[in-house]
Amino acid sequence: MNNKSENKALVTSDILGNALANLNEEQIKNISVKAAEEALNIQKREVDRDSLEIRSRKEAEDHVDTFNELNKDGKVAHEVITKSTTATGTRTITSRSGTATAKSACFVATSAFEDFDHPTVDELRFWRDDRLKKHKAGQWFITWYYKNGESLALWLDKRPNLKPYIRNTLSAFVAVVRPKK
Repeated sequence: MNNKSENKALVTSDILGNALANLNEEQIKNISVKAAEEALNIQKREVDRDSLEIRSRKEAEDHVDTFNELNKDGKVAHEVITKSTTATGTRTITSRSGTATAKSACFVATSAFEDFDHPTVDELRFWRDDRLKKHKAGQWFITWYYKNGESLALWLDKRPNLKPYIRNTLSAFVAVVRPKK
């Protein structure tokens, strides 16, 4: 046996080593170039991931700072939502204060439309925050509704045949109070 065949016999137990032993110089050079490119890609992904984490951490700190700057005397509901991209996906941070949360307080409309984010429900929230809160009677109604709205929504959930009527009534109401464009 010559040296080359002895060398091949020695590396047969190592599949990768055996494959490399059978390559010519140009093939080895091409594999080395591809390996170097892949190593650079891996480093780039690590840098990108680290940058996303740093940015996401900064966005979370900004969220906390923004929320802490709000006047949280309990008279007005506040909600701050921050969405940020992390290395593993998307993170949503929601902070709420006040006697009720800005999003969750439309109990009856959410029940009637069976959709927390239905456009009519959003318009009712906007009307509450933009118009109703500015008047004493409106503030009284909001306080009453925060105390009783959840019970009303539970009552409505037990009577699904009434939901189309409530939806129509709320839609008609929104059409009347919607700001003119």
